[in-house]
Amino acid sequence: MRMVRTEPGDTRFSQRTETVMNQLSRMLVLIAFLAIAPSSTTGVSSRASNEPAALMIDGDSITRLADSSPETTSHVVLGQGVYIREVGADWRRTGDAPGPGSVVFAADDPKLLLSGDHSPCLRGGSSTPLERSKDGGGAWEQVENIEALRPLAVWSESGIALGATCSGMMLSTDAGVTWSNLAGIEAGYEITAFASITSEDDARGPRVLFGMTSEGGTSRLYRLDLSDPADPRLSEPLREYWAIGDVAARDDLYILAAVDGVWVSEDAGGSWARSADGLDDVILQQDPSQAGLPANVEPESFGLFAVAFLSADNESLVVGSANGLYIAGNPEGPWNAVQGSMGEIRQIQAVPDADSLLYTDDDMVFEVRTPEAEHIAPGSSVARTGIVRVA
Repeated sequence: MRMVRTEPGDTRFSQRTETVMNQLSRMLVLIAFLAIAPSSTTGVSSRASNEPAALMIDGDSITRLADSSPETTSHVVLGQGVYIREVGADWRRTGDAPGPGSVVFAADDPKLLLSGDHSPCLRGGSSTPLERSKDGGGAWEQVENIEALRPLAVWSESGIALGATCSGMMLSTDAGVTWSNLAGIEAGYEITAFASITSEDDARGPRVLFGMTSEGGTSRLYRLDLSDPADPRLSEPLREYWAIGDVAARDDLYILAAVDGVWVSEDAGGSWARSADGLDDVILQQDPSQAGLPANVEPESFGLFAVAFLSADNESLVVGSANGLYIAGNPEGPWNAVQGSMGEIRQIQAVPDADSLLYTDDDMVFEVRTPEAEHIAPGSSVARTGIVRVA
């Protein structure tokens, strides 16, 4: 799940500013792609070469992705409007986008949306009020008696919702209408990674993984069991790592994307193995919390910031890195770069078994047709779509 980047204490972690050359490079890549993109793709047409590389739906420039738990069968994106697409169906506009902030939707009811954000922790700034919609953005209501909360997840049937503040995590049992502090979350850390654990046991309540990062850059991974919302169970730290990463989980298979590679646990966090074959260009060889940050490496040149499963039937994965997407047929790798994807990718919206995934580099949204990961040879090309018309 996408999180706002928290810069570790190292003074070289300044906010990334794209140069004009970088922007021109990205535009040239887009123009080159559009020149060779197949013209027979249903619902997709080429764009003028001087337009920005943003996904367009019926003339609306798409700038945000909404997050959900991995069992969802829908994509939800936002521009001026809110758009929902079920697997195999077309985009449909369901309402208007809320103000700036992080947006989540319920996997079991994609029209149930929460939107908001807290200010940058330990640095100050303004927060975004929490808003709630039950009809896909047709109407938004500001949630009372709650401020500075970033929604993390919501489930319609159970009514459970989770949100992050600068002092920990909050829980709702009425789908985001009222909130209470979740005890046991360590103060002094910001929640920077989050994922729902999918399970074949449908009767079991929500379980989630989340990562928390300190001002100095140390992060810790935890599991939260909400099978009984009245008695939440928080694990001991499952792993310590450095800086910002992301997580994905299916039953006892836990995936942690970090600055030094993809870490895989097949026993619910009891032990971990590193997967890094093919990722050398975008990761460090050692965790800086143990080996220090290399003096000759620019901080914005490395890191894995997003991870997701591609299929419900196998363990293929996609990660978003400091420079593009990488796909693997299984957690052990090898990892293959997806040509045409570039820049820092911090959010991926992958609906298992859909024929495409969405990703964003913070100011643009792209769609990638996704073949089976084991069929992607190193250096192979994956098509990126452009303008999409609403049916």
